[in-house]
Amino acid sequence: VYFSSPSSQYVNFAIDEVSLRRITPEEDWEAAANEMIDEHRKGDVNVKVNVLGQSVFWNDKGFWPNWFTALSSDEKVEKMEKRAKDLVGRYKGKVNQWLVSRESIEKYTEDYDILTKMFNWTSAADSSADLVLSDRFAIQQPDYASAMVNQIKTLKAAGYSPQLDAQGTFLETNAVDPIRIA
Repeated sequence: VYFSSPSSQYVNFAIDEVSLRRITPEEDWEAAANEMIDEHRKGDVNVKVNVLGQSVFWNDKGFWPNWFTALSSDEKVEKMEKRAKDLVGRYKGKVNQWLVSRESIEKYTEDYDILTKMFNWTSAADSSADLVLSDRFAIQQPDYASAMVNQIKTLKAAGYSPQLDAQGTFLETNAVDPIRIA
């Protein structure tokens, strides 16, 4: 959870307690995120609360429960759709932005259209939220930056205008040429 400075007109608030490892077959939701959102939503009406839900999907297997990794590609896609509907639907109208995909997950699902599907599922569950595409390696590794550009073009062709979260370190050894996303 993070907040901007107290003097700011806007308070930023992130849900990070909803990673995939928290979602079990028993739907064992933790109440902490609910309480935090509700508490900050009922505060000062002159302060706009921006709630970022992260991440709906993340390619880091360290955040996946063991039962998920054992599934077939088709079963993974089915569980991912259920996750988007359940998670995003649970916080519909309370979260302003959803970080839909944090790094590409295509290689784990063997589904070329998985990124568009993830955005479709998230948007269907809460069409009022802004959708974010993230990649922590996009700045320092040109091949990741190129992949992110292709992902953005795919999403734009599907009718989305995703917000971007590109992370990394600017080093002389990892120079990245400017990229135009048309």
